[in-house]
Amino acid sequence: MFVEPVGVKLKIVVICGGFSPEREVSLASGSAVASALKEAGHEVSIADPLLGGEQQPPDSEQYKTKPGRKPPDLEETNRAKAIEMLNSPLIKDAELAFLTLHGTFGEDGTIQALLDSVGLKYTGSNVLASALAMDKDVSKKLFNEAGIPVLEWTMVRDGQVFHSNTDMDFPMIVKPNDQGSTVGFTIVNSLDELDEAAAKAAKYSSHVMVEKYVDGRELTVTILDKQSLPIIEIKPKSKVYNYESKYTPGTTEYICPADLPEQLEVGIQLAALKAFNALGCRHYARADFLLDSDERFYCLELNTLPGMTETSLVPKAAKAVGMSFQDLVEKIVELAS
Repeated sequence: MFVEPVGVKLKIVVICGGFSPEREVSLASGSAVASALKEAGHEVSIADPLLGGEQQPPDSEQYKTKPGRKPPDLEETNRAKAIEMLNSPLIKDAELAFLTLHGTFGEDGTIQALLDSVGLKYTGSNVLASALAMDKDVSKKLFNEAGIPVLEWTMVRDGQVFHSNTDMDFPMIVKPNDQGSTVGFTIVNSLDELDEAAAKAAKYSSHVMVEKYVDGRELTVTILDKQSLPIIEIKPKSKVYNYESKYTPGTTEYICPADLPEQLEVGIQLAALKAFNALGCRHYARADFLLDSDERFYCLELNTLPGMTETSLVPKAAKAVGMSFQDLVEKIVELAS
């Protein structure tokens, strides 16, 4: 199905960590990718925007971090450290940056713009596609225009509705407009719970999305080199696929390939590829879907830099088509080189 990765060995800097609530997930992804790249024979270094030019060696305990049961509560950090990192030998001496920088600064086009400014190639989508995917409101509008079904939603800023296409009933989902890993996510069942949920989401973003809640099956589709991989069904034991369910071992069951009628499976895979193209993505990404009891599917969002630990969803999908984690990492390097 996929061309074998080329054997060229490169100087690769893995960029991970950063400032967002997904920092721990990013560090875990970066550590896994760095190990796979080393095993493949590449010259590998790790750079963390939070540390600036004072980087720690790749075998540091910092990069052995495993995500906790809730996202870290980071203080306001000095973003000038990122510019310091950009001007360090780690970046200047590299031939390619492998991005595992999740959340704000990593998936919103910022790090991509900085790397473009110094002429360093990088994995994943470009500035515009990253920014579009990170903005859930904008990406939903683009999915709508492309004919991809989405759930009804309303946008709130500073407690005021400023964009709405629906009158929704409870329950609803309240979440930040530009975060991942279900950070700041709440299911709201009554008006009494709405203010608290909105305040929680507003801690992570000035724009809050209120989305229709549909009880259904959670599915995800990896796009690699403009091809859809087998669909994964996600079955959290808590019934809600939240931060804890994603990163605590044993709390979620993953079924790959998902048990779906062939016509429905193909339809969801085509919708994932259409979403990928609608945002102008490249190399790889992951599209998340919800399937209701009437077998109607809805695209929830598209992740341009999804988790890349050996137990993350993208590697699981790749494994279903015979690709090891190292094969997957090498394929992404090939696409970006």
